[in-house]
Amino acid sequence: MSEAEFARDPQAVLRRAQDAVGLPAFTKPANLGSSVGVSKCRTPLELQRGIERAFDHDRTILVEKAIDGRELECAVLGNDEPEASVVGEVVPAHEFYDYEAKYLIEGSKLLIPAPIPEPISEQIRKYAVQAFRAIGCAGMARVDFFLEGDDVMLN
Repeated sequence: MSEAEFARDPQAVLRRAQDAVGLPAFTKPANLGSSVGVSKCRTPLELQRGIERAFDHDRTILVEKAIDGRELECAVLGNDEPEASVVGEVVPAHEFYDYEAKYLIEGSKLLIPAPIPEPISEQIRKYAVQAFRAIGCAGMARVDFFLEGDDVMLN
């Protein structure tokens, strides 16, 4: 959603976001990384504050359904014939892998290889290469996923 759209009718945007993804949800700037400006929103008031916080960092933001799953990542290396690395699992020190858990406090862990079944690992590696190719990457990229039960979702 755009900042201009929110400025015109914040209540309509809040209703639409809540209807589309429900609560809890995450709000985040569309063009940043490292979890800068990301908020987990459990109530309508938190959703409004999360949207406003995300707009502090970008003119375009995302509102996403909160996933109660494991956070996995897979590096892809190469150019014309990219290859996926082993899958790792992020175990955050906080409820989710926010900026503070990434950079400011100790306690987050990265498990390599991720303790997941081999078929799921292979599926993630395949999806990582497909995502790498789909957006025309070259060199190296990290592709993030959520695992909820046996369902693999691109993050």
